[in-house]
Amino acid sequence: MNISLKHKKALVGGSSAGIGKAIAQQLAASGASVTLMSHSEEKLHHIVTQLPTDQGQQHQYLAVDFNNFKDYKKVISTYFENNTVDILVNNTQGPAAGSATEKNIDDYQNAFDLLFKTVVYTTELALKSMRSNNWGRVINVASVSVKEPLAYLALSNSIRAAVVTWAKTLATDVGKHHITV
Repeated sequence: MNISLKHKKALVGGSSAGIGKAIAQQLAASGASVTLMSHSEEKLHHIVTQLPTDQGQQHQYLAVDFNNFKDYKKVISTYFENNTVDILVNNTQGPAAGSATEKNIDDYQNAFDLLFKTVVYTTELALKSMRSNNWGRVINVASVSVKEPLAYLALSNSIRAAVVTWAKTLATDVGKHHITV
């Protein structure tokens, strides 16, 4: 199936490897201009030069540290001062593995900042232009562990499940603007 995303702008988190990179490549192949986000500027620079531009796409990247919410917030806020997105892919690495009894409250707070606060904050910024355009897509990459928790992923299980239920609530709120979540 060919889906044309020509003239659409996408922001893809965790896009220097794995799922995020594959999503960014597919969006670009479908015609979208893609902004990559990850911590590895070297990898991002390499990937952005390899994305297709045959449909007039203009790709860029943001070097961000999802583990430092204060710094992340500054970078992403600055980005949205001059940019809009039609498609937002919320994707980050997961927190350190471990069981519920191995983790403490600080571990949960750090996981919350990494997996929840970055997603909600970025989405809030992206929704401004999506509402104005009366169109948008928010895609949240989670884990199979939200359906069946894995004992060694207590932090990821907990916080990614929160993202999934938040996304369902958000979908109801923004659907009237032709925004899917």
